[in-house]
Amino acid sequence: MQIARLVPPAAQLYSALGFDVNLRRMAIENVVSSLADEDGRPVLVVEGEIRNLAASPHATPRMRLSVVDADGREIYHWTAAPPKARLAAGEKAEFRARLAVPPKEGHQVRVRFAAQADSSGSER
Repeated sequence: MQIARLVPPAAQLYSALGFDVNLRRMAIENVVSSLADEDGRPVLVVEGEIRNLAASPHATPRMRLSVVDADGREIYHWTAAPPKARLAAGEKAEFRARLAVPPKEGHQVRVRFAAQADSSGSER
């Protein structure tokens, strides 16, 4: 969507109409989460890949990870640094993020790129 690139606020409108809009030209793929036990405490481990979809190098944004309950409500989120600050054209990098003592009500993990408004720390 060339218009969405030239007028970024239009991206939401085009996305709502069902068009695939990816202004960052980055993708988060192959996300897997699991619970591990470290020193008798539960730890949520989230792994996946970030891929640069562009034909040129790009800075890699921070990731925003969230734990949602069975009703799909976000109950906790945090941000994590990307595995590499910059990815070459078409390059992908594996990431791994951890959360000590995840919420017991957690049902699913969602990973997206953090917006500038997202804090760099944890929130509950």
